[in-house]
Amino acid sequence: MMHVTLFKDRFQTETTRLRGWDYAAHAWYFVTICTRDRICYLGDVSNGIAWLSSVGKTVERCWRAIPDHFPDVGLDDFVIMPNHLHGIVLIGRTHRFSPNLPAPDLLTPRKLDGIQPGSLPAVIRSFKSAVTRWCGLNGQPRSIWQPRYYDQVIRRSVDLERLRGYIASNPFEWPQDELRPGGSSSPQ
Repeated sequence: MMHVTLFKDRFQTETTRLRGWDYAAHAWYFVTICTRDRICYLGDVSNGIAWLSSVGKTVERCWRAIPDHFPDVGLDDFVIMPNHLHGIVLIGRTHRFSPNLPAPDLLTPRKLDGIQPGSLPAVIRSFKSAVTRWCGLNGQPRSIWQPRYYDQVIRRSVDLERLRGYIASNPFEWPQDELRPGGSSSPQ
């Protein structure tokens, strides 16, 4: 549940980021990026197959190009749905911990100012910008993304395998997906 607080006489949504975590840390991350107002800009799903629109194909091309722009970043499984993307992003070749090793006891406390180059927020910002730029140049709505995204640090092999399964099954689950317009969390 998102909380809204008052900061400098303005309302602002509290961060969903893991407190004390360095998002430039070498680790595996599961991310979900949604379109603005959950509009199905990216395609459709039929019989468990995601059919991508021209915007969805651009999303796929830009997602796959992330390692070209961030040499220390790799991609694992991902799926592009009509109004969101789920993907696993690997930052660093040598990880502080890997899904094959036990999780560390403590998070790395660190005061961060702004977005660090090569961090998960920098990667997602660059990806969203590339898609937005393409949309603007090709007669598509420019503002297709929600401002934020969801992330989860993957700490165990069992979680990695569960998330890979979730990604693979997402098109088959579309009729019941809470992110689908008219889905379980959408207003009727």
